[in-house]
Amino acid sequence: MFRLSKRSLNNLVGVNSGLVRVVKRAIELTTVDFVVIEGVRTLERQKELLKAGKTQTLDSNHLTGNAVDLLALTSKEGSWDWHDYGPIALAMAKAAVEFNLPIRWGAAWITKDIRILTLEDEPDVPHITPLGLVENYIEYKRAKGQKPFIDAPHFEVHLK
Repeated sequence: MFRLSKRSLNNLVGVNSGLVRVVKRAIELTTVDFVVIEGVRTLERQKELLKAGKTQTLDSNHLTGNAVDLLALTSKEGSWDWHDYGPIALAMAKAAVEFNLPIRWGAAWITKDIRILTLEDEPDVPHITPLGLVENYIEYKRAKGQKPFIDAPHFEVHLK
């Protein structure tokens, strides 16, 4: 079982209280340790990230405290490889079910609510995995002639 560091807890200040509860529960459920690297952002920070190509919008849920970025600790430096985020996404989904909060994952933008990952025990629902969500998103974007933007560390309250 993992725990959030003081730095992670500080990075949750100002974040949507429901999302904070989900992140705190997810760290208890995950099989991959993570840290919260960013919660609330200023518009200036968002502009920097847009200029660097690390985001595609100035209308980010980070600006309103409805998003967090989590870094998978699969190595000493942490990992940006989206393949390492499946267990974290599953833990976030399970925690979101507990708190009845719809969560969208930046590695699978077309999936409005990753709580569907927890439906594996339902006999009438086809089993879906975090990898499957990402692959569906990639296929969707490619079919539209667009490049997918995979932001695996990003999790947000789905408000729209």
